Amino acid sequence: MKSRKIFLIGFMGSGKSTFGKKLSKEISLPFIDLDKEIEKKAKCSISEIFKYLGEESFRNMESELLKSFEHLEGFVMATGGGTPCFFNNIEYINSTGTSFYIQLDTKSIFNRLSNAKNIRPTIKDKKEDDLMTFIEETFQERKSIYEQAHFTVNGLHIETKQVIALL
Repeated sequence: MKSRKIFLIGFMGSGKSTFGKKLSKEISLPFIDLDKEIEKKAKCSISEIFKYLGEESFRNMESELLKSFEHLEGFVMATGGGTPCFFNNIEYINSTGTSFYIQLDTKSIFNRLSNAKNIRPTIKDKKEDDLMTFIEETFQERKSIYEQAHFTVNGLHIETKQVIALL
């Protein structure tokens, strides 16, 4: 288990970071929250990166940082919602470790994101109807990429023992 590289992918708000912390503790591997690592490296928030540098710069940083952990023997990483969808990152993730798609329906995602809009740069200014439209459209664009993960688990009923059994 010590040499396992586990990547959690899925839409924003699906619970990757929350579950990743539990899983890493259970299997005694370091936890990496890719978004937090980007903020540390950039010395500013993701919202500020989007605002001042744009999404393209953010996606470049994200992809570079994703690959910078290759030297680590094992870890559990919560990726950003868009991480696997740019620069063939899903192929990198799948060739480097074991990927789990934390699947959640769009209504559950909407309920979770409605309460966290101010900390997510791509949705912070969206009204309720616009938010649901954004979630549905973006989810459809990304779904086929998320489904390339090695395993898919239900984000509403995910348990560490369920994921450990698949490793």
